[in-house]
Amino acid sequence: MKKTNKRNIVILIILIILIIVMLRAFIKSRANNVVEITANFKDNSGLLSDESISLNAVNEGESGYSITLPDIVNTKKISKYIITQKEIIENEVTEQESTNIEDATNTLSTENTNTVDTNETTTNTVTTDIVDTNGTDTNTTDIVSEEKTTSSGTTETTTETATDANSTVEKLPGEKIYLTQKELDNLQVTLTAQYDTIEVDTQILYNKKLIAKDEEDYEILYVSGYMPYDTEIELNEADFTNVENEIIENYPEASLWGSYDIKLLSNSKEYIAKDYGQTLDIGITINDESLKYNLLEMQNDTIQELKDFTIENGKIKFTVEELKSYLVLQENGIAMFAEEDTSDEQITNGGATTYSVGGEESKFEIDDYESDKNYYLGLNYTEGMSKTNSGKYTESNLKEVQINYYGYDYDLTEFVERGTYDVTLNATATARKGTLSGNRNNSARTDTITCIVSGINNLKQQYPDFKADSGWTLKMAVPNKNFSTYFNQTETDNANSSKGISVSVSNGIITVTGEDTTSLANSSGDACTFTFRVALRGTRNGLNATIYDALTVNSFKTTIKVGTPYGTISDTEQQMLVSYRKCVPVDSNGNITIDLIDNPFMNRPVEKGFNGWKTNNANYSNSISTNTNTFVQTLTTNINNITDSSGKYVIDLYVDWVDANVIFVSSSGSSSNDGTSPSKPIDNSWSSINSKLNSNVKTCTKASNREVNIVVLMNGTLDVSGLKGPNTSYTLTSLYDGNNYGSESTTYLNVGSTDVQLDSDLQIDYLYVYSSKSYSSPSGTTDGTDVVSPCLYGNMYNLRIGRGVVPTNDNYSTWAQVQGGYYNHSSSEYRLVIETGKYYTAQLYRAGSASTSTTANGTMVVGCDIDRINNNNENLRIYNRMASRTTSATANPYTANNAKAVAVNMIIKSGTIGVDYFKDASTADTSERNYAGIYVGGHGKTGYDKSDRYLLVEGGNIANIIGGLSMGQSDMFKTYMYVKGGNVINITGGAGYSETYGDRIIQVTGGYIKYSISGGSNGVAAGINTGTGDLRGESLIYVGGTAQIGASSTVDSDGNETVTITNQNEVLYGVNSGCVCGGANGNDRYSGQTDASYIIIDGNAIVHNNVFGGGNYGIIGSTNVKIPDVLTFKDETSNFTENTEYLITTSSDGGNGLSASGTSLSNESMSTTMKPSDSAKWVFENYSGNQYYIKNASTGQYIYVNNVSRSWRYIYCKYNVKYN
Repeated sequence: MKKTNKRNIVILIILIILIIVMLRAFIKSRANNVVEITANFKDNSGLLSDESISLNAVNEGESGYSITLPDIVNTKKISKYIITQKEIIENEVTEQESTNIEDATNTLSTENTNTVDTNETTTNTVTTDIVDTNGTDTNTTDIVSEEKTTSSGTTETTTETATDANSTVEKLPGEKIYLTQKELDNLQVTLTAQYDTIEVDTQILYNKKLIAKDEEDYEILYVSGYMPYDTEIELNEADFTNVENEIIENYPEASLWGSYDIKLLSNSKEYIAKDYGQTLDIGITINDESLKYNLLEMQNDTIQELKDFTIENGKIKFTVEELKSYLVLQENGIAMFAEEDTSDEQITNGGATTYSVGGEESKFEIDDYESDKNYYLGLNYTEGMSKTNSGKYTESNLKEVQINYYGYDYDLTEFVERGTYDVTLNATATARKGTLSGNRNNSARTDTITCIVSGINNLKQQYPDFKADSGWTLKMAVPNKNFSTYFNQTETDNANSSKGISVSVSNGIITVTGEDTTSLANSSGDACTFTFRVALRGTRNGLNATIYDALTVNSFKTTIKVGTPYGTISDTEQQMLVSYRKCVPVDSNGNITIDLIDNPFMNRPVEKGFNGWKTNNANYSNSISTNTNTFVQTLTTNINNITDSSGKYVIDLYVDWVDANVIFVSSSGSSSNDGTSPSKPIDNSWSSINSKLNSNVKTCTKASNREVNIVVLMNGTLDVSGLKGPNTSYTLTSLYDGNNYGSESTTYLNVGSTDVQLDSDLQIDYLYVYSSKSYSSPSGTTDGTDVVSPCLYGNMYNLRIGRGVVPTNDNYSTWAQVQGGYYNHSSSEYRLVIETGKYYTAQLYRAGSASTSTTANGTMVVGCDIDRINNNNENLRIYNRMASRTTSATANPYTANNAKAVAVNMIIKSGTIGVDYFKDASTADTSERNYAGIYVGGHGKTGYDKSDRYLLVEGGNIANIIGGLSMGQSDMFKTYMYVKGGNVINITGGAGYSETYGDRIIQVTGGYIKYSISGGSNGVAAGINTGTGDLRGESLIYVGGTAQIGASSTVDSDGNETVTITNQNEVLYGVNSGCVCGGANGNDRYSGQTDASYIIIDGNAIVHNNVFGGGNYGIIGSTNVKIPDVLTFKDETSNFTENTEYLITTSSDGGNGLSASGTSLSNESMSTTMKPSDSAKWVFENYSGNQYYIKNASTGQYIYVNNVSRSWRYIYCKYNVKYN
């Protein structure tokens, strides 16, 4: 019994150990996959000292961490490795201690491990057989034990056993080995390497690969072969001045890619490979393998073309016995060598390729012609609620017009590829001797040297709008021997320090470097001047003998930067032309009016901003006007003015790029920098940003000033509170000149949970935004009727959240809410544009407790045309709802410039709106999902809109479209809802369940409605405590064009559309899918009334189910005749209509009604939304004068009463079904 218990204990301990090992292995598998270790290399021959490099160790799970053996270590190639195998073979843990045998799983080899339970003790022994690569057993010799105490107080003893000398194995570069736990803990491994060597005449040569790089660590070339171990490479530019004409003559279409004077030095002497019977392999880096290259070898002013070379992996590769100078020519049809007046010569190393603008690949096409045409044909019935065809828009006055928006100036025909270019310019230098000072034996003199650099005009012609903000280097020959003798470095440095210039003398060459070359780009002439000083010290006679006037300039070199002179849609979307195919109506005078688009080119040219659109077509160049409030441009001209030579109607518009105030911001920047270039950013504090913005404010004439004052966030974060503060209109972005600096982890706008109100126009594009609030459940009301934090208040300024605005975490919002309207600033007209991002809710005006009335024309644009055409509704998501507003304020239209202006104008182009909430919420009739999507009018606590309201849907994925509230009974303004495209789940013309007023016009000429259209209110949740669901107004529904009711659409990545017809048995809000209802949905308690309904089915539209003039429960009835007055029983003269039914009630809104019950009278509960029974209806028959018999309409029995007036309502319904 005792022995059995002991055996059970041992088994239990083993099981526990295995569980711990598995847990540790699982945890370990989640750790970092790569760690950096130091590898120490020992020379197996013992000739070289140890060397170290860093290697990456990769976690391979249960196998442990591995490293890949490198083939080159510090330029020397390795032929093989001699590896001594190690294995942790034993892990002892006392009975009281927890067991950790993870260390036993990390090995330097991949052999199998056999575990044997040798006795019935509580000590677990792991025995490992070491197997070499040939499969033979090897014996262990060295045993090292290591004891350590764990954090839990247990003691572990780990034993590593190293194999004997015969157990070493050879490994080749590129193979893997596995680390022991000790090596992993120390992050260090020691390897024995056999370097690849040969012996020539007692000289050991190592196979090395030497790489020459530039200042930016870019590989220029490599040289490999056998050479002494200490050999180093020296690379200079080759001087080909004496053979330049010969090159021009023989290679007239070639440009110089690079010139290379290569030397290998060992022990300060040049290594000549052929002296040792060796050859050298050379690889020169090129940028385009598709071009033709010529390789020239040059020695003693003689050139020879080398034919035996290959091009692969971005290198020109060839083999030589002796190093000489080499030239690489690139044949691209552009001669880079000057052939005429060399006084204006400049040579570009690297080659500048010229491109022509335009081309189909640079065009983004948007074809709206058919959807536009169907929209206008529908307006014949719905505009002004005409109900019948007005004939205003016809085939003859609807014209196809192509509108081209170019991202460049109309003067631009070709351009140089964006990039940096090394240029060499001609220069001359003259000296002005300074005054001697000091005594005879110790005199000093400081001379001033003036350098004139010429050829700037040619440089500007070759590189239009180039920028020169880097350093420059000037090399001159020493004028005489005395100059070198008496040159004083210290005094020279002191004399030039304030100018950022340094001067040095070496090997007969004066080298001058400077920091500032802006005068090159800013020069108005062909030359610019640089000055510096040279200090000399020596004997007076010696200095007097140091006489020179002119110096021989060898070269003046600098680097210029060329940006793109055009804008593109983004850094990844390189289209520079956005072309629309539109259907445009022509008025009776032959004129057309077109509102122009916002700037679509977010990848702006260097130091430029958008100043609106212009044209070089004299026929309509003066026909573009600009709204000074919203900065929307409008083209109004005669249709004949846009007719091209082929008879087509074409409008060409070009960006007016103007100088901008561009400020670069980085956490590594400094407030002392000017911030005008990426190399000199300011720090990421708003005080620095505001200072730079306001010190150089640029203004526009045809656009908001935000377009020409641009803050580029390159690195670090910005706090959202600073958005209010500059008091200057500006743009905040991380995209500039093809570089998108944004990073979800390091470079973003930090919103957190902070609300902010703007103080100027603002545009945000291509920017990561961090918010601490969830996309689906931020802080605030869940229905969006109140403030939801974090909130961005547009404050009735022009706010554009452009493309590329992305949350740092996909589960979080960019802002939980955007409110475009009044906070502490009012404006007559403004635009709120939201193109990308993630939000919980959005309002054109305000949400919450705001009660101040406004007089304004607010326009809200959601999504963008580019995403619409790309069928991308993911870049913009609004979780719950967008509405015109949710406040009790009154919204008046601003009519000073337009008598027909409206207070609410909403345009939807792309995005997902309310669908996420709709899918997540309850499906009950009382669910808030009923109201997710778009409220055209107000939602919740609303005031009155004092004008018509418009919604235009061109695309997107939308839950519900609802006409909404905010309309007074005395106003009866109309609400227009137009759908040209997209997917919508359901449309109701009225409100959710509250009583609302004014006619509702629904026009669907394209896109898909998954379920149904109802002209009245939803009312499925109407009730005594909510609302009646009545619409005190008429509904007009037009379904035409290519619209489908009862279907939805999806488009795959290839642009293939799939249309899915909704099952007609599916019911939403009590209505079967695919139906069109003129009235309200309602329910069996409160039907919901609509005064009258009109339905027109037209064009190629498809209604997949039924069309009803009424509603689901909703009744169609006019309220033009008032509800009956309360009757009193007294003498009063009245006239009643014979054979007309009346109600006798205690209230004009219902209450108790007099009803017949057999031969008795009783009460019947009355409501303005419920039809009374026949027993509650009474007919008045005249007896004499003002006396009447009152007969019950159901029983035919009479009561007698005086003074009854007015009549009951009548029912009115018109149902119009047109062709198709």
